[in-house]
Amino acid sequence: MHQPSKSTGGVTRRFAAALVLACLLAPAPALAQAEQGADPNLYASQKHPFRVVSVATGLRQPIALAFPESDSIIVAERGGTIRVLRKGKLDPVPLQGLPDIAVGGQGGLLDLCIHPQFERNHWVYIAFAVAGDGGLGTRIVRATLSDGRLRDHLTVLDQARSQGDQRFGGRMSFLRDETLVVALGDRGQSERAQDLLDLAGKTVRISDDGSIPGDNPFLGRPGARPEIYTFGNRSGRGLALQPGTGLLWQSEQTPRGGDEINVLHPGDNYGWPRISYGIDASGVPIGTGRIHPRMKQPRHVWAEQVTPAGMVFYDGQAFPNWVGDLFVGTMEQGMLVRLGIRGKRVVGEERLLLRALGPIPEVALGPDGYIYLLTDTREGHLFRLEPAN
Repeated sequence: MHQPSKSTGGVTRRFAAALVLACLLAPAPALAQAEQGADPNLYASQKHPFRVVSVATGLRQPIALAFPESDSIIVAERGGTIRVLRKGKLDPVPLQGLPDIAVGGQGGLLDLCIHPQFERNHWVYIAFAVAGDGGLGTRIVRATLSDGRLRDHLTVLDQARSQGDQRFGGRMSFLRDETLVVALGDRGQSERAQDLLDLAGKTVRISDDGSIPGDNPFLGRPGARPEIYTFGNRSGRGLALQPGTGLLWQSEQTPRGGDEINVLHPGDNYGWPRISYGIDASGVPIGTGRIHPRMKQPRHVWAEQVTPAGMVFYDGQAFPNWVGDLFVGTMEQGMLVRLGIRGKRVVGEERLLLRALGPIPEVALGPDGYIYLLTDTREGHLFRLEPAN
């Protein structure tokens, strides 16, 4: 079991102060939107000029995408449908065989991902809001994709129902050992994030069939759910596995300012709502401040509200100077943020596509080495970033 670091309060305070100062005083060139070239689809950046290419339009509030095969893309729409693109053409008929999905508020279809061994088993994992006695919850279902239909449904995670229609979470990522991590929001009830008998405000880790891995940090601990991987998380909206290290990074949304990027370690407490760099929507400070000796500090904080969402590490060949960088879509300001990463540290930030496309809930790396973006609008788009040359 991973134990939280035992940093002294003084060291933690110095780290927190340096983190805030870095966010507030970052050099202007690193934060400025890249200049747009003569071609309206051509953009400059610090490392690569790139072109934005429209792949598909007419999507309704797309939220997530995956690449089951080299010539096909599946796109989840919040309203409860999954669209299929084959060889660049959008199939007019949505994927069939989806479970019943509760649409409304911040619910609906939340995420989808494919199993690392998809070529062998054809398993697709779907996260969605579901209704039942007591209200709403988040459910994860595994299904087999065959002939344009999802078959053989297996529920691998089913959160207890509760009132409210916000902060469901549902973002998923497979680790290198092929266990599945799911980020679950606090459902708008902040204190639940610190309750180890409640899955709200946690990231959970399960095997691909829903069973509990034998090395989960709280397995066998009285007063704790064995699925829990980390706790004190408010609303994780992006998960990305770092190539090389295998570390799992998460984007975290806070109420007003103070949005975070965290590196997740099993068993750790990420502080919500005891500590935060944001403030409540009413303007009241959150918790007891920004630091606590037994709670983890973020790796990156935005002073203003950017609402980070889906993200991916770049590990392709099309943009060699971007290899190892973390790309994060944001809902506020509709921008793509490139974070330079060195080990566990964020060493630089560049803001791209500022208000050019709309809110960006999902960023993914395609098998062709290009970066793909979704825009969460009523007439949503799927875009691809290609090298300008």
